[in-house]
Amino acid sequence: MLDSSGCRPSTLDAARQDALRKRLAQLGEGYRLELRTCPVIDPNAYALPGGTIVLTDELARAATSGDHVSAVLAHEMGHVRERHGVRTALERAGIMTAIAAFTGDSTRLAEALRRVLLETGYPIKFEDQADAFALQRMRNLGIPPRALADMLQVLERYRAPANEARIARVLAAETDYDRCIARGPTLERRLAACASAIVSGKLSGPQLATAYATRGELYSAIGAHQAAVEDLDRALASGSRDAEVYNTLAWLLATSTQDGLRNAQRAKELALTACELTRYQEPNYLDTLAAAHAEGGEFEEAIRLQQKALEAPEFEKRFGREARNRLELYTARRPYREGPR
Repeated sequence: MLDSSGCRPSTLDAARQDALRKRLAQLGEGYRLELRTCPVIDPNAYALPGGTIVLTDELARAATSGDHVSAVLAHEMGHVRERHGVRTALERAGIMTAIAAFTGDSTRLAEALRRVLLETGYPIKFEDQADAFALQRMRNLGIPPRALADMLQVLERYRAPANEARIARVLAAETDYDRCIARGPTLERRLAACASAIVSGKLSGPQLATAYATRGELYSAIGAHQAAVEDLDRALASGSRDAEVYNTLAWLLATSTQDGLRNAQRAKELALTACELTRYQEPNYLDTLAAAHAEGGEFEEAIRLQQKALEAPEFEKRFGREARNRLELYTARRPYREGPR
């Protein structure tokens, strides 16, 4: 459909294409990404019936972050989910296209869809519905509404007039919870947003657990170990089954420089749960379990686990030096002490 309008297979390198497909997979199952270079039309993305989303190289290059790409893909998922393309084609093309859809005349229906995608676009009510779907899907992944607003502004450069009202609606959807879990704002702003979200009484159970976990991670990052432990415990009490929450709490209880905070037995239990949740496939969690055993004086087990973690190439590449230093400590029968991680 798009190839007949001057589009060709993507010229993005294989690694970039793979990263884009992984982005879509993170957002949800049942969708397929097609990549095309379309120099004769504006940068854009398109939702086709059946779960296919087309992303142009030109738009992929215009996105300055992975969150921007995710926002575009989530928006197109909303169009797919609500069948906006077919519905718009039927509404605008009249009775003959409706008959074509009913009788299986794919040529006429495809031409109507092409006009919707490349010429007329969707009604604003459908765009708003797709935006709402995207914002919820983004919120689940900790992507702020601003990422969608940024990409709408990029797209609006090619249209006149710009739909400022729509962009304003997207930005207005941002909540304290969004600012809490977003990766962009400063640490101080995120801590304040997490506090406001937690006391608001508006969060669902899973959102409350995430807000506590996020604030706990932030406290850990600034060395406020006691506050971090309290919030991570609250996250677990609120129902979190996030392996990273178990791991961070275990790390603090195993390695904190605050003597009264360490608890080797509980650290081992938490780290073991993190390993079980990830089927022992995450070497960082093995590293934490090793530290917990070392804190308990079980150095032979700590050495075994640390060596196992170092067998993972990516872990060795990113954390090998620090991990080998810990291994030396365990060999010398000494536990590891660290501030925030």
